[in-house]
Amino acid sequence: IGGHGEECNTKGLTELGEYLIDRLMDNHNLIEADQVSATVV
Repeated sequence: IGGHGEECNTKGLTELGEYLIDRLMDNHNLIEADQVSATVV
C-alpha cells in the first residue's frame, strides 16, 4: 500500500487548491498531507 514517489503528481497544487489550503489553515483545520507530492510540501 502506498508508493515511494514513482507515481507522484509533479504538477503540485492548482490556484484553487492553494486557495483552499490557505482557507483551511486560516480556520485552523488539520490538513492530512500523507498523499501530496513533494512540490506541495
